[in-house]
Amino acid sequence: MNKIQHCKYIQSIKQNQQNLYTMSKINYKKGLDFENEVAKYVVEEMKFDDSQVRPNDSGSTSDKGFEIDVLAKVNDKGSEMYKSASIVCLIAGLFALALCIFNVIDDSFIFFMSFVFIGVSIFYISYGEKLMAKYVWIECKSLSKKADRNMIMQLVYKYNDYQKKQEKKYNIVNKLFFSESGFNNDAKQFAKENGVICYEKNANKFKEVNLNF
Repeated sequence: MNKIQHCKYIQSIKQNQQNLYTMSKINYKKGLDFENEVAKYVVEEMKFDDSQVRPNDSGSTSDKGFEIDVLAKVNDKGSEMYKSASIVCLIAGLFALALCIFNVIDDSFIFFMSFVFIGVSIFYISYGEKLMAKYVWIECKSLSKKADRNMIMQLVYKYNDYQKKQEKKYNIVNKLFFSESGFNNDAKQFAKENGVICYEKNANKFKEVNLNF
């Protein structure tokens, strides 16, 4: 190989690397845009409380942890009811404590219970939502081809590995899979067998596809 050929070879390698880098950036942006679209959809159309894009948490065997495409918070009306009850208990506890302090009521039991009410109420108001909140793991694929069995299998593996973890950051109770190009039949069957609810994009709308598969 002469000097000119060597220079052309080096230039060709650099060009290929640049093309790969450019393609990687395009795919990354495309995937992120689709995840943001899904995150918006589950809140506005499926009435989830909130959604996060690409939060990270570890599994029971994975040292690197998992990047969850979209994490959706379940609309839990019971949690809001308990929070409202805690606020009422806090007010009642403060009122009873004030009566005891100003000697309107002279009862040591009520004095003690007022502190219990206040303490429990403050704890639940501060941490109750985090302790009781439920989340759904959502996998997203923005590909030109249909999602296959292996993609569903990866989600099931990550979800099951996360559930084996002793101390979880999120109380994840279900798993969904959104695919821009749909699913092949093998993927839909495997998803149904493993409790994965699948949605595909059709005419700019998402549709559940394996409900009656």
